[in-house]
Amino acid sequence: MDHAGLASMLLVMGLVAAAMLVSYVRRRREWNAKIRLLAEHLHGEALGKGAIRFKLRDYRAMFELGDVAKVTVWIPSYRGGRLMIVPERLGGQFHRLFGMHDIEIGDPRFDRAFIIQARPEAVAHRVFDPAQRAAAMEAVRRPAAHHPFMIRAENGRLEIWYHEAEPGASALLDLVRAASDLIPLLLATPHTGMEFGETAEQMDGRCPICTTELSEPLVRCTRCAAPHHRECWDYVGRCAVYACEPARRPR
Repeated sequence: MDHAGLASMLLVMGLVAAAMLVSYVRRRREWNAKIRLLAEHLHGEALGKGAIRFKLRDYRAMFELGDVAKVTVWIPSYRGGRLMIVPERLGGQFHRLFGMHDIEIGDPRFDRAFIIQARPEAVAHRVFDPAQRAAAMEAVRRPAAHHPFMIRAENGRLEIWYHEAEPGASALLDLVRAASDLIPLLLATPHTGMEFGETAEQMDGRCPICTTELSEPLVRCTRCAAPHHRECWDYVGRCAVYACEPARRPR
């Protein structure tokens, strides 16, 4: 290759590199602007590297934008068990990961569109209780309108994320809205039939762990005789009645 050809090749390579650099700088500026606008909208604080710290219904929350877009909310009072929801098209992978079967909530169209898994299973039935089922389905459908997603609630934490690195503004806001909508649904506690300071079981008895109606198989606490779903008892490992002495709660 003569000098003129080499110079031409180097010039082209330089122009390509410059174009790539300009594109990268522009995308970073757009990315940082998106983070700042989202932080302002959430009344939060941009922490750098795509993270935003904010409050959601007075709970500590974090937004993370990287390989995925993720909202995490810390809910210390939530100890109801594990709940996970994904679109049906991700269901095969979901089943392989967790080896659990799909739970149906009673709405055929929704049941076809989404895979719901929970441990104990009564957690899902509580969240999708008929009294709040419409609100729960709407919360799940918010992120579903944009990208493949996963919802997971367990051990005092709610997480929702897109399997998408750069979702649009409306998708990001719907991720936050879905988390906000799910918080009260996770914490909803129908009347259990147990009153503080007493261990009496009422006729409309509900499991004091998952708060859904009692059904066999059941386990009764040997101290207070309160009935629990066996699955719930096995998951929590003890009686959940307030007045039952913790030191004597058998498994």
